[in-house]
Amino acid sequence: MRTALEQEDDWVRDDPTDHVQRVVLGPDPLPIEDLATLLARVDAAPPPKYLIRPFIAEGDHGMFAAEFKAGKTWGMTDMAVSVASTTPWLGQFEVETPGPVLLFAGEGGPRKIARRIRAVCESRDVDPATLPIRVCVRVPHLTSEAAMVLVAAEIERNRPVLVIIDPLYLAARGARGSDLYEMGANLEGIQVICQRAGSALIIAHHWNKTGEGKGAKRMSGAGPDAWGRVLISASVVSRHTDRETGASSVVLDIDFQGDEIAETTTRIRRKVWADDPDDLSSAMHYEVEIMEAGAGSDDPEHTGMRPSTVRVLSVVESSDEWWTVRTIGDAMAEETARLPLKARTIQEALKQLVSADLVESKGILGASGGQWRSVRAHSPEIEARDAF
Repeated sequence: MRTALEQEDDWVRDDPTDHVQRVVLGPDPLPIEDLATLLARVDAAPPPKYLIRPFIAEGDHGMFAAEFKAGKTWGMTDMAVSVASTTPWLGQFEVETPGPVLLFAGEGGPRKIARRIRAVCESRDVDPATLPIRVCVRVPHLTSEAAMVLVAAEIERNRPVLVIIDPLYLAARGARGSDLYEMGANLEGIQVICQRAGSALIIAHHWNKTGEGKGAKRMSGAGPDAWGRVLISASVVSRHTDRETGASSVVLDIDFQGDEIAETTTRIRRKVWADDPDDLSSAMHYEVEIMEAGAGSDDPEHTGMRPSTVRVLSVVESSDEWWTVRTIGDAMAEETARLPLKARTIQEALKQLVSADLVESKGILGASGGQWRSVRAHSPEIEARDAF
């Protein structure tokens, strides 16, 4: 017997234009009404609520962006579990309008998604099998009429209070992020679908690599920050990985901006570890701790290191590739809040990190020929650390 979605797909192929208008935009895609009618309709509606207080309103739409490996997917997974289970998001923010969640997770595959969800559920003492979460391990192509029809049909059937798309670069493939109008064309359809159903929509995005700006101003491209009514950005304050257990601890500043909320920043520490770092099927665990502003920048492992050495380590650990003195210097040049380091200072820092067994080297260890990479990035516990 054919599924409803397979039948829906046939329907789209038979007459996609008509069906998109009816399912996605509705019978009146551009409603115009008298102001008095609009005011009366708004006044007669139930009092507005937050989805997650005090940042995301019921039925709102926005972006959650972060720098490389800052934990966007963990944040989105936490959000999905929180809304579906009525538990606080990030252990702090109240879910005021709980309900079903539709999660499009385009990175990681079924096993990693299942491990993340189970880890977050364990931290809340929630059985994941009982949660009203619908999952797709692909993201819909936002300009595909067929994909939008299928999304609209899914939302119409299950009425999620929250739709998550992770990440934008897969959903908006082929679009020029620098073109505001092109990004608008990508985002409008899914926005209309969710608004008609009263579903909030949050899309995971990335920071740009220029190092310019703070918070939402670091979002890559011209359209996402203009489109979102709520903008969430995560920046890394410090990282630490336990060399024996493989437990990863990251301190993040979460920045919130929106057209109806005050700009706010909160600091958290997120810890992730696996029962057996060598076993990719072993249970993963997750903890979030709210921290005081200014806390968390000191890492016990960095005791005795010069600030320049800590900076070099942070750069090398941001990627599992081999680094040269020059590429490390180039990465530091993107940190607008700090001055770049001289090549000799970077070399001295690398020597200390090699002696501490935090960095490995190869080639001729000089300014032009040496290469270095993080020891941790190639250890067996990479799954526990990098499942973001």
